[in-house]
Amino acid sequence: MATSLPEFASFNAENRENIEIRWQRWFMQFENLLIALDIKDKKRKRALLLYYIGESTLNIFETLPETEDDYDEACQALNEHFKPRKNTSFEIFKFRKTNQLVDETLDQYHVRLVQKAKNTRTRLRQTDTKTDKNALDHSVEQRDKEQRQCMKEYADRRRQSKTTTMNIDDYVLVRQQKHNKFTPNFDPKPLRIITVKATMITAERPGFTITRNQSFFKPIKTTGLSSEDEEEMEDSDEHEEQRDIGDNENNNNHNRDEQQNLERQYPRRERRRPNYYH
Repeated sequence: MATSLPEFASFNAENRENIEIRWQRWFMQFENLLIALDIKDKKRKRALLLYYIGESTLNIFETLPETEDDYDEACQALNEHFKPRKNTSFEIFKFRKTNQLVDETLDQYHVRLVQKAKNTRTRLRQTDTKTDKNALDHSVEQRDKEQRQCMKEYADRRRQSKTTTMNIDDYVLVRQQKHNKFTPNFDPKPLRIITVKATMITAERPGFTITRNQSFFKPIKTTGLSSEDEEEMEDSDEHEEQRDIGDNENNNNHNRDEQQNLERQYPRRERRRPNYYH
């Protein structure tokens, strides 16, 4: 007694988009059909599989290795064919970039996320992305460091910059303001460098500290000064301070006298009789 087979949609193998997921879904529905029809014989299962897969999938099946009449081997061959080789890192990247669409409901978005998660070939909560992230961060940081160094070297070449030859504990002269044509460009009293930060230099001598750009300093060839020289510098500074104080006091007294003289001068009118000409 012949019985008609129920209608069942064939598998479209020409569309390669998400072909693995679509094949797994189709195969699951096919096995449910076999259970509903109460078919347990493997030869009949294999015959129904080749009947329902469709012409395009049947052409693919004929190119696969020989499976004889075994149903399990035929299913395994088709599963291996529709199982593409995937890059797990790239699949995880695509999963992270999955956003909810404007006209997509929350349930639809959840289903799409679950489908994307299957492509990662691992459980998301067990994915060890920390190591990959650290390696990626290290490579990005290293490349960024090389790019900054390349930009710095290019800028230094364009600006014709030179490395400083002045170091800590070196003695230098500092540029001073000219008061007249006899004033030297640099203060003859040397200073000792205590801090060098990029192009900024801090130098000091007893009772005086200054921080300027390195262009304000002139290195001295001598490597250092003796303690006697430092004592002489201190004495000379004290003498100069005392002399400046005395000069300031004299100037103040002179200005005070001039101010008093100006205050005593009042306007005067000269009175005389007019000259009459007869």
